[in-house]
Amino acid sequence: MKMMYYPGCTVKTTAKAYEKAAIGVLKEFNIEVIELSNWTCCGVYPGLAKDNYYRLVAPIRNLIYAQEEIKERHIDNEYLLTLCSMCFNTLKSANQEYKTNDVARERVSYFMDTEPYYEAKIKVVHFIEVIRDIVGIRNLERRVIRPLNKLNVAPFYGCYLLRPEGIGIDDSENPSAMEDIMRGIGARVVDYPYRTQCCGGYLVTKDPDATWDRVYTIVKSAIDRGANIIVTTCPLCAFNLEEGQKRRQDKLGTILPVFFEPELIAFAIGKEEYIEKDRLEILNNLMKA
Repeated sequence: MKMMYYPGCTVKTTAKAYEKAAIGVLKEFNIEVIELSNWTCCGVYPGLAKDNYYRLVAPIRNLIYAQEEIKERHIDNEYLLTLCSMCFNTLKSANQEYKTNDVARERVSYFMDTEPYYEAKIKVVHFIEVIRDIVGIRNLERRVIRPLNKLNVAPFYGCYLLRPEGIGIDDSENPSAMEDIMRGIGARVVDYPYRTQCCGGYLVTKDPDATWDRVYTIVKSAIDRGANIIVTTCPLCAFNLEEGQKRRQDKLGTILPVFFEPELIAFAIGKEEYIEKDRLEILNNLMKA
């Protein structure tokens, strides 16, 4: 199966380990990931644009790129894979608004000078959805050769993966997608109250101390319930969780490693080549503890 892929900016910079593991894991399940040859920033942060519909231009333009490349490559599905939770939310939300809001569709079309008409058939999907709904948890379980039974995983969803209703991949208050996948690879899942809460997001640029305090609350809760690792799918959440722990280490007393979900899957199915060496060492040490 071939699937078009929108990487986004952060995955190409600070979250390269995420992309490497995700593409490798999907390859193991016969999904060939094809990166869009022409993509731009999804426009996740709309800034101070006075025209509220202008924020839709960047994501819709990327969806047009996907639409046209799917046709050119004769791909027999209209999926657009995303890894970053924010890119996923931005693209899917724009897609939904374009489909359902006549004014939005008209305004966005006004800004498109040379692009083809967007037919709104693209289905934006997140990596978790592909594992859950296309690969399937049972197929994942069959590939596990090293159950991660030494890992007490604290899943962290954050905001963009679950909200708003109709865009998120799971129940916003009581999701189970990450937990099901983690159990599927043999890890023990830690239930703690902050798994669906905001990590502080872009507040880190304005009031970093407030973000570090937020991270302290999240991580302390996970530690108190026995976690020895955090798993997420959002590059910004990963940054805040890692940096916040460093800034509040004196209060936490320890630092939990933060990993992206496909890294743990790659480890469990014995595909260490998809994991960066320094991160692989951390996983090996946790499994020996």
